[in-house]
Amino acid sequence: MRSFHEVLLVDDDPSICEVITEVLDILGVHVTVMPSGKAGIAALNAGLRPALILLDMMMPETDGIWFCREMAKYPKILDIPVVILSACDKLESVARGLPIAGILRKPIGIDDLLSTVQPYLRAAS
Repeated sequence: MRSFHEVLLVDDDPSICEVITEVLDILGVHVTVMPSGKAGIAALNAGLRPALILLDMMMPETDGIWFCREMAKYPKILDIPVVILSACDKLESVARGLPIAGILRKPIGIDDLLSTVQPYLRAAS
C-alpha cells in the first residue's frame, strides 16, 4: 500500500537532497533519499511505496531514463508518479515518451517544489 506521506528522492547531490528533505519535512512528509537509480529501484522492489518519486535526470551510475525504463519492468510500482529534476536545457525533448508526471527545473524554487508535491499527498486522517 502506498504511503501518502512519503516521497522517494533519487538524487546524487547531497545538498539538493538536504534542502528538499528539510522543506518537505515542514509539511510532515517523510523523504527517503537514494543516491542512485539502482538504489531507488531496489528500495521500491523491497516494498517502499511513496506517494511520489522525485528523480534526478543526470546521475553518474544510472540516469533518469534508465530508472523510468527499469520501473516499467515491475507492474507493482508503475502507479507511482515520477517527477524529473534536472538542470538540462533540453529536458522536454529528453523526457519525451517517458512515463512522468512532471518536471522540476534545477535550481528548484521552494514554491515550485511545494506546488508540485502537494497534489500527491493526502491529508492525515
